[in-house]
Amino acid sequence: MGRNKYRGNSGYPFKAGFNPKPKKVFRFKVEKLLGSLYLTKPLLERMNIKAIIDSIVPERKENGQIVTTGQVSEVLVANRLHQPRPLHDIEEWAELCGIGELYDVQPENLNDDRLGRALEDLDQYFEEIETALALHVIKEFGLNPEEILWDTTSIYFEGDYDSSELIRFGYGEKSDLKQLKVALNVEKESGIPLRADVLNGNRTDVTIVVENLKKLRRALRKEDILFTGDNAMGTIPNCLLLNANNIRFIAPSPASSIFEQAISSVDEEELDRLVFPDKDGTPKFKVTERGVFIDLPDRDTKAELKGVKPFWARCLIIWSKSRAKLEKEKRAKYIFNINKRLEDIALPSLTTGDTRTKSMLKIRLTNAFRVQNITCARFSATRLWKINRASPSLFML
Repeated sequence: MGRNKYRGNSGYPFKAGFNPKPKKVFRFKVEKLLGSLYLTKPLLERMNIKAIIDSIVPERKENGQIVTTGQVSEVLVANRLHQPRPLHDIEEWAELCGIGELYDVQPENLNDDRLGRALEDLDQYFEEIETALALHVIKEFGLNPEEILWDTTSIYFEGDYDSSELIRFGYGEKSDLKQLKVALNVEKESGIPLRADVLNGNRTDVTIVVENLKKLRRALRKEDILFTGDNAMGTIPNCLLLNANNIRFIAPSPASSIFEQAISSVDEEELDRLVFPDKDGTPKFKVTERGVFIDLPDRDTKAELKGVKPFWARCLIIWSKSRAKLEKEKRAKYIFNINKRLEDIALPSLTTGDTRTKSMLKIRLTNAFRVQNITCARFSATRLWKINRASPSLFML
């Protein structure tokens, strides 16, 4: 058989003179939107998130697991820091942002089913993971958690959430919406969170304090910690319980006669003995202190306070320049409102024999002088102030 003019020596068909090299070279460029991911990756590596979680959460390769819970968690943290997305969008985000190249996790392995299983694992081992991460971060970043700042925040939800054990109506700025609460403990100098609690939305801050601080102290394996909190920490029952558990704390004093008496005993001369100046040389803070005996008259009748002993507390009484300015403005507004109410009351003609009118006058006068906490920062030193007396602008820690 003769050679086919359309076949070369190799037997593959091509026309005579065919050159397989293309006349043009086509190049394809794939762009990945790394953004801040390139900067946050070293931080997450120092935190050792993947290794710590994988050392606690067991692998499930027998169930077809391709990526570990630690790998998934690291990617989820990166997403929250970079461009937060809902679970069903994480796979698309990972493809666009080069997660496969940066974290060696292929986007197709980050479907919402795998993410959901990872979140279930994190929930099951949450406290153990949180403690291990906190201890590692303290060591890695050279933290010295001698002082912890504590506070709570609320996260609000739209919808029913009737089956949720956490999302409930509660106290807060948006009382018409359901919420859950997050109690956060932050190392003072660095601002790094060391522990968090997710709590039922209808719990008040007052009921959270002592339990939270005891857990943190156990988790950090450190007894000598100074906790700083808000008004919720400084209630008298909490003060008694904190002292009973040998927990050192700083908190604003609550509205109570024992603190009111301490503030009333301070005069201007005493405050002028210790002054912290502002940049312009004027006093910014003036400070003095008192010993206050912390107790409740019905302490023994409260189940949570049985066996708890009263104690002497060191209380700082502070005059603040900014607080003084605010109180002056509030007092001026208050006096203006009283004068306006009195003018309104004086307008109608009143007969001395009309007892109904007298009784109404008495009610209106009482309402006119009702005070709306214009006195001190974070608590009222007294409920009623004389009109001719300036607010002292004092608060107590």
